Amino acid sequence: MPIVVAYEEIQPDQIRRNPGGPDRPVSTNYPFFRATRDTPDAPSAFLAQYDPGDRSCTHFHTVDQFQILVRGKGTLGRHEVAPYYVHFSRAYTPYGPLHADETTGWTFMTLRTRYDAGAQRLPGALPILQQV
Repeated sequence: MPIVVAYEEIQPDQIRRNPGGPDRPVSTNYPFFRATRDTPDAPSAFLAQYDPGDRSCTHFHTVDQFQILVRGKGTLGRHEVAPYYVHFSRAYTPYGPLHADETTGWTFMTLRTRYDAGAQRLPGALPILQQV
């Protein structure tokens, strides 16, 4: 069953502002639709907007995902990225670090086929990778 949601339909109470922290970006998430613990087999599609200069350490997710850079620029690992760079990461495959441009920041559209509990940051999440 197709799901169609326009940017204008995102309700203000659905927008999440993440405060950031060590190796965690300050970001704002705009969900078109999102899987939850209660609906783990639902798909997710959301915009993740990083503030200028924000960084995120190398990390992985427990599900496959596509990320499409739709605004801004920066570096993903050793690669300079700008619109419309497409990044695919397989589940349990580390990538990064990510560094949003100091002036523009950046915004990614993230697409996942099912629920993801969030970034597993290295080196702290290394035991999870060793078990896979």
